[in-house]
Amino acid sequence: MKIKLSLVAIHLSMMACYSQEVQIQEIEVKDTSLLQESLANSKSVIKLEDEIQAISINDALDKEFFVEFKKTSEYASEPYIRGRGNKGVPVFLEGMRLNAGHDDSTNLFGLSDVAQIDVYRGANGAQLGMGAMSGAIVVKFKEPEFNNSEEFKVSGFANSKYEFLSKDGSTNSLGANLYNNFINFSLSGGVSDYNNYEDGNSNEVLHSQYDTSNFNSSVAIKTSKDSYVYARYMRDRANTQDPTSRTLNTTNNIWTYTDRPNDEAKNYFVGFRKESLAGFNDIDLQYFKNEIHYDIKTKREALIQEQQELFRESKTDGAKLSANKDFENHHLSFATTHSDMYISNGLRNYNYGTN
Repeated sequence: MKIKLSLVAIHLSMMACYSQEVQIQEIEVKDTSLLQESLANSKSVIKLEDEIQAISINDALDKEFFVEFKKTSEYASEPYIRGRGNKGVPVFLEGMRLNAGHDDSTNLFGLSDVAQIDVYRGANGAQLGMGAMSGAIVVKFKEPEFNNSEEFKVSGFANSKYEFLSKDGSTNSLGANLYNNFINFSLSGGVSDYNNYEDGNSNEVLHSQYDTSNFNSSVAIKTSKDSYVYARYMRDRANTQDPTSRTLNTTNNIWTYTDRPNDEAKNYFVGFRKESLAGFNDIDLQYFKNEIHYDIKTKREALIQEQQELFRESKTDGAKLSANKDFENHHLSFATTHSDMYISNGLRNYNYGTN
């Protein structure tokens, strides 16, 4: 490694010695309003109350600048910000990093109980940590609603989305809240089911099926005029197939592909929030726990489909503390997170001789 580094250094110095100065013709930009709007504000906030059709994170981020997805199937894959993805862009569920140990984990939480998504691009993501230099996604849950009296009130929602022609499938979500001046109890969930879709030539795209189920429950108890304690449980499942993984083995002329029939996640949150304390605002103390299981199966388009199976399981425990403080001419934002992750993997190959 030292030799390689030395060679690189010599090569660069020689390039510097023999470099030539080249003058590039100046380009006049007449209208910079769009560029300034998209680049100067390197953080954007998506309010999901205004996006009732946004069931997956793909839908919510569909119109964001410099955010794209590298999958062609309908299921929610990892976002790419400024050309970087595959765990290079952190996805946070409140204070918990969701995709630290797994790829394509954004399909493992529904948006039925999410209030907003913060999108960080470029250097502005540095405040979330070293891994967010190119950007980050922060998903925030809805705040609990309390009444002014002991009388209980009920509120709810129901969303439905259906696609046809090139894509055939539906997504549905619903939720309900029961609350008074002391307690808030919430239940929500959703299901989605998409069949193989068609390409631009009306040909069916194989292995593009996708179905999910999400369930969220939470309870919040008011402890003072501006504070409450809360607990949240989430369980999400996904069954996905990715057509971009389909490859041809020229040796035996057999196509292979991958699917993920049993992706499952469980998330737990317990915390305390207070509007102001000792000169600080928006104090949030949170404990979180995450359990994720993935199955990735490689199959063949042949009489015997089985080829290889990979599973990955992870468990994460952690805590987060955050607060804000306003000065005369400055604003201080403080956040610290500690977490431990344990990952186990397994792999098995199919023996065609013994089946």
